Amino acid sequence: MKNNFLLLPMIILTAFLVNSCEDVVDVNLSSARPRLVVEASIDWQKGFDGSWQYIRLSTSTGYYSNYIPDVSGAEVSVINSSGDVFMFNETVSNTNDIYYICENFAPEMGETYTLQILYNNEIYNATETMLPVPDLLYAEQTTEGFTDDQLVIKAFFEDPPGDNYYMHAFLREDKAPKYAVFDDKFTDGNLNYTVRIFDDLNRSDAVG
Repeated sequence: MKNNFLLLPMIILTAFLVNSCEDVVDVNLSSARPRLVVEASIDWQKGFDGSWQYIRLSTSTGYYSNYIPDVSGAEVSVINSSGDVFMFNETVSNTNDIYYICENFAPEMGETYTLQILYNNEIYNATETMLPVPDLLYAEQTTEGFTDDQLVIKAFFEDPPGDNYYMHAFLREDKAPKYAVFDDKFTDGNLNYTVRIFDDLNRSDAVG
């Protein structure tokens, strides 16, 4: 009888956990005042002159909202250390998304650029220096994912000495890139790699 009394609470607890996982919990979240969200990076891809650049502005929205409001009516510019101003003009895409586009940008490695945004009578500034990225040495494909049908792509490069931060994006045809950021805290000055796990990669797919 002693064993039965010990087993019964365990069965009841297990049933409670299974049932509780199936319940939908709606959390009543309050929404804060919308804030400006800036997606901006100056990218100079090898083989291109880098003259075409874009910046996207939106505002924050509710947690459960499926719509991200674009920002219209802002004045957007990027200024180099010599005082040259590159204007980013508001443009509506074929899908009615709003972008701020510059078609005469002049990228220069080692140059410091300041992003300036005037929106709703407020000025936003950000300053950064354009740095070159290390050359890609080689890439390898393995099946060391969490499941047998996942493929792992690793791209290797030499990390320059010093504190460095990286953002990578694996590109696939007809699919939006997914970005990730990382640093060289444990690999400073050594061979480093960026990694991405795919669970839907086919034999003929091209990855960049």
